[in-house]
Amino acid sequence: MLSKRIRAAVIASGYYRVLGRSKANRTLPFRYLNCKACIFDWARQRGSKPVLVSWVRKESRLILMVSMALIDVADPRKAIAGGSVDLRGDTDAMWLTGASQMLERTMGVTMTP
Repeated sequence: MLSKRIRAAVIASGYYRVLGRSKANRTLPFRYLNCKACIFDWARQRGSKPVLVSWVRKESRLILMVSMALIDVADPRKAIAGGSVDLRGDTDAMWLTGASQMLERTMGVTMTP
C-alpha cells in the first residue's frame, strides 16, 4: 500500500521520475538494507542521479517506523536528505501519515489523502 501511494505522489509531483519495476528491471535486489551498492548501481544504470530508498520496520506491536533517504548515486556515501518517523498504532492511516511526513521532508512531495 505504501509503495503504491509513494510512487503515485512522486509521479504526480512532476519533479522526479519513477524507475520501472518490470520483470526486466528486477535483476538486482530491491531491498536497500540487504545490498546498498546494488540499488545505487541499478539506479545509475537507468540514468538516475538521486535515488529514494525507503523502508519500514515494525519494532513491536505498538512501535513502527518509516524511513527514507534521498541519495546521490554519484556519491552514495552522501545522503541529500532523509530521516525516519516513529509511529504508534498499526493502522493503515498511521502508516500513510508517517510515509506522507517522510516524503514531504525528504523530497518536498505531498502525498494526497
